[in-house]
Amino acid sequence: MPGQTFTDSYIRNLKPKPKSYKRSESARKGEGRLIVRVLPSGVKEFFYRYRCNGQDKTIALGRYGNGRTLADITKEFRKNRDLQERTGDVKGHLQAKKRRAELERRQGTFGQLLDAYVESLRAASKPSAGQVEGLFRRHVRDPFPSLVKARAKEITADDVTHVLARMVNRGITRQVNVLRAYLRAAFQHGAEAAHDPRTIARDRVLFRLTGNPVATVKKIQEFERVGDRILTEDELKAFRSALENLPLVQRATLRLNLSLAGQRPKQLLRATWTAFNFEGKTLLLSDIKGRGGSRDHLIG
Repeated sequence: MPGQTFTDSYIRNLKPKPKSYKRSESARKGEGRLIVRVLPSGVKEFFYRYRCNGQDKTIALGRYGNGRTLADITKEFRKNRDLQERTGDVKGHLQAKKRRAELERRQGTFGQLLDAYVESLRAASKPSAGQVEGLFRRHVRDPFPSLVKARAKEITADDVTHVLARMVNRGITRQVNVLRAYLRAAFQHGAEAAHDPRTIARDRVLFRLTGNPVATVKKIQEFERVGDRILTEDELKAFRSALENLPLVQRATLRLNLSLAGQRPKQLLRATWTAFNFEGKTLLLSDIKGRGGSRDHLIG
């Protein structure tokens, strides 16, 4: 049926039939048309139909009535038609805009990046998870609340340097480099998660990082120096005497460690009974490294 010029009276006079049917408004070739579909229930639905790359495409414009006039629908139609002229495919443009809005909604903050990294450590049963969480809380979250609310992709090397400089000003040394290493690992984790299909599938936050801001922050080498001073006899006596004031478990643990020439406490506390060889009088300690590896240390 040839195109019509739609008016309110024309639309009102379209009567329902046993099957749905459509009417289109006249338009210039290539411009796209305003379509009305009349349902058997009498409901009248409007669409904008146009051709793109040899295919017909339609965009729903809503229903007529209940306060919505033909003028309202025509205004929406013209807006989409003008957008079609500018973009070449209004439906594709709107879908891309929707995807961008969805990505924007899922943009993760710096705080969420830190949470995600700690969560990954816990999921991998890393003993360091609690330590890392504590470092982030004491030196990032509590002193820089506005920074953790910023988007992770907006964090700069200057921001990281400022966080570490605060620690230096407070007389902290070794932990400065430790925090720097964990922050760098957190950004690396965030970058890799963006390309993990599970992240997309689970509707988790996305960080969309373009680089690692910690990479250019200098590691302070003098904070890495290992001390070479040993306890004097008087200091050793004072230490053993102070142990008597501790609860039994702590006292026994520290005495054992002292007899083992002062091993790393975490390694000693992780040791199970299978690590002790009472016949051979040896103890096997494991230094857990990244990516599931470890380095063993045999004490005899």
